[in-house]
Order: sequence, then C-alpha cells, then structure tokens
Amino acid sequence: MQLHVLNDGVSNLRWEAKAGGDSFALHGSSTPLTVQLNADLPSGGHHGKIVITSNGGDRTIDVRANVRRRGQQPAPGPGPREMTVTPPPQPSFSWVGLWRVSMNMFGIATEYQLQLAPNGALTGIQHLMGIQGQLQGQWAFDGPNSVLAIRFAATALGMTSEPELLHIRVQQTPQGLVGTDLAGRNYHFQRLG
Repeated sequence: MQLHVLNDGVSNLRWEAKAGGDSFALHGSSTPLTVQLNADLPSGGHHGKIVITSNGGDRTIDVRANVRRRGQQPAPGPGPREMTVTPPPQPSFSWVGLWRVSMNMFGIATEYQLQLAPNGALTGIQHLMGIQGQLQGQWAFDGPNSVLAIRFAATALGMTSEPELLHIRVQQTPQGLVGTDLAGRNYHFQRLG
C-alpha cells in the first residue's frame, strides 16, 4: 500500500512518518511511502499505526490486516467464515511523465504542461489569457477514489501566486482522460511523454 503526504498549507511542510507496532513496516522518506505487512506474521488479525508528525499538524492512521496462511482453514466461530478483500482496480497507466492539461470554466481556457515526477514533484508551464507562468509544486494520485491532487504555485511577470490546491476526479471516457474538480472546472488530459 502506498501513502501520500500532501501539503495543503502555504508554508513548507516538514514531516516524519513512523510505523507503530511490529506488524507493519514503513519504507521511504519522501512521498509516496510504502506500507508493507511483515512477512513472518502468524495467522490472525494484526493492527498497527502510522504516525505522521509535522509542522502542519499530526495524524495517526490505523492499519489492519488479517493473515491466513495458504491451506489454512478459517477459525470456527459465529459470523462469516471467510472474508475476501478485493482491491479496487488500479489504472493501467502511470501518471508519471509529461502531460498537457486543458481546463475550461465559463469560456476561459487555461492550458498546462505538467511534468509529474515519481517522487511527487511537479513542474510545468501555465498559459492563461496570453500570460505564461512557471509552475512548481507537488502531486499525488488516490487510485481507489480516482482523484488527482495537485498543489502548485505559478510565477509570472516576476510575481509568484499563492499555492493552489486542486482535487480532480478523473475518468476514462470515449473522448479520453477527463476530470472535474470541486469548483466544477472541467479538465482534459493528454500524455505527451
């Protein structure tokens, strides 16, 4: 399982993540982090915590798993005898790479050219009403909810904007990869590389 840490504030986020308990291990020092179930756990239910401390606030995430060894029968008892968890389908593509993103609202078009790096960094160019700006920020994709989170600031005409945070619900349609954010703005995505 991957865990993304995003900054929705205006200052630089300094954070640290630790696994609590001995059922799970946490790998990585930048987003996304990988949460992994320890391989030598006995059968049964296991519980752990991921504790994130930061200058923007602290969060604790409960992590649970039920381990059943191959060939082992479920324990007798009341209630369901077996539970199967099927993870949601993951996109058959990676967001990492160069993208052209077109956004339109009230007839005003904004074009973005975004480079999405594997470490969650975002760089690019924004074209808005004839003005070109340089973008820097962060991105993450929430696969189960099909939400692309982008946080960036634009620098144009010698000024840097306040950071903007977008949550875009994306879907594949016959017209291509499209999305809508919480403000109702529509996006069209085209992979460039």
